[in-house]
Amino acid sequence: RPGFVGQAAHPQVVVAEGDGRWREYVGGYSDWLRMRAQPAPSDAPRNDRVPGGAGAAPAAPANRPAADRPRKLGFKEQRELQELPKRIEALEIEQARLTAEMNDPEFFRRDPVALRAAPARLEVIEGELLELLEKWEALEQRAREAGR
Repeated sequence: RPGFVGQAAHPQVVVAEGDGRWREYVGGYSDWLRMRAQPAPSDAPRNDRVPGGAGAAPAAPANRPAADRPRKLGFKEQRELQELPKRIEALEIEQARLTAEMNDPEFFRRDPVALRAAPARLEVIEGELLELLEKWEALEQRAREAGR
């Protein structure tokens, strides 16, 4: 019998996967445990990340040549980095509104088209949010590395 976390009314679980990465899984905690037991091929451990591991890259010298330094963000990337929080906030507001509508008991007595459209839109929003958050994290990291 699943515990409280597995029975929660939330249709998703957000999990820290290491290296500063967060991933959202549809379903409850017990669903995530089942998915975690079957790692995807891309999630396999890589030796090139382990210091001194079999495929470890040599340590970068302190004075890297200009070609090896991370390049600064371009104008479009800087602008995108500034706009990402607004786009994320707008999607989160829409997500909260749709969730509140779907939690209303009267929601299921309304138009059948809206019954199918709202959950589909929520799924699209979740995908877009995950994509935008990953992009924001990547741009922020590049900006930090270029600023060193």
